[in-house]
Amino acid sequence: MLSKVCVTGGAGFIGSHLVQKLAFMGCDITVIDDFSSGEWHNLNHASVKVRIFSTSINHPEYTKLALTDCEVVFHLASLVSVPDSIENPKEYRKVIVDGTKRVRDDAPPNAKVIMSSSCAVYGNADCHPKPVSEECPTNPLSPYAEYKLEAESEVDYSLRLFNVYGPRQRFDSPYSGVVAKFNDCKKHCTTPTIYGDGQQTRDFVSVHDVVDVMIECARGNDTCARGKYNIGSGTETSILELSNYLCGDTSPVFMPAREEINKIYADTTKAKNELNFFPKVELKDGLQEL
Repeated sequence: MLSKVCVTGGAGFIGSHLVQKLAFMGCDITVIDDFSSGEWHNLNHASVKVRIFSTSINHPEYTKLALTDCEVVFHLASLVSVPDSIENPKEYRKVIVDGTKRVRDDAPPNAKVIMSSSCAVYGNADCHPKPVSEECPTNPLSPYAEYKLEAESEVDYSLRLFNVYGPRQRFDSPYSGVVAKFNDCKKHCTTPTIYGDGQQTRDFVSVHDVVDVMIECARGNDTCARGKYNIGSGTETSILELSNYLCGDTSPVFMPAREEINKIYADTTKAKNELNFFPKVELKDGLQEL
């Protein structure tokens, strides 16, 4: 039974769903969030009172206080834009690498630290056969991906999240997820934009499945395996297919391709065997929820 937990980035998209589920379970919850991208109203979904530290994870006087006596730290606070990390690598290193070290140092020695990493650490991994497993070589193509990979060494569990989607995901940013952007186009009857030919593929996984596996990590006893885990649906979906699912009655506008990962989806065998991770939400059902 989980008791006292902390969620960094708890007012964000994934973090707020995690807080909601932990509150339903009756946990004593502390949130650290500087609200640079998280939203106060996201925490209204929690069914119990949540202690909130409105601060950066790089403020030791606050993080140490917030993490006092925590049994588990879910470390989700991060900057998330690949293009922005290229423009501002020092800021990204400060938040992702230094911030993760701060969280590890300020957490109680016996606390379990679970970090949301990213499939971006693989880059265009030359790994056959597909899908990509944790044994594939990493090849980060941006400072964001490079720093996520470096930060993984500071924590107990690194969950390499693939393309997470679901309610509360922001659409009003140049760096928003493609599901949120396409869904907003559908709502407002506007034309979706696809960069390239739309044949690039991603692995879309529901935020509900992600939250469940995070909690499964936290519940595991000391004999459970710790390490790096791919968290995805295990299904390859093209951007063009996604556009057809959400905006089938509106033809997309095609723009010149951007420099990005071409095709990637997850081999989740390790997570299934060691974390009992079996995604429950099919993509069409998850999109219907939106």
